[in-house]
Amino acid sequence: MKKKIFKIVLIIVVSIIILIAGFMGYLFLRQNYEISKLPDYYQNLAKECKKKESVTCCLSSVAAMAKGSYKIKTENDCLTGYRVSQLRCIGSYVWCEPIWSDYYLELTEKCREKHGGPCCMESVNFMEKMVIN
Repeated sequence: MKKKIFKIVLIIVVSIIILIAGFMGYLFLRQNYEISKLPDYYQNLAKECKKKESVTCCLSSVAAMAKGSYKIKTENDCLTGYRVSQLRCIGSYVWCEPIWSDYYLELTEKCREKHGGPCCMESVNFMEKMVIN
């Protein structure tokens, strides 16, 4: 009787271990697939993330940078019209993004809601040039 219970418990434990290993393997393959879709610059950054304290935060910052086509901040400050940006977690890369990015997105959304016409978008584009220059 005890041997039968032991075998059942052993089968359950081994099954759980196999499920966990399979899930971890799936996450690893999925992560590598997502990285492989990025341009080379961001793929190289993502590879460097594996050396960082928080791989997940680092990879999330690479995804954010790739989405906006932003580059890593160099030792110098950001150019005029740009600001320093990063995710609020340990291991995030630091990059420069246009100052107007949040403001521009907010204005664009408000314009679309209120007017929705190209005239409104011309005004937003004009404001964008004013902020950068």
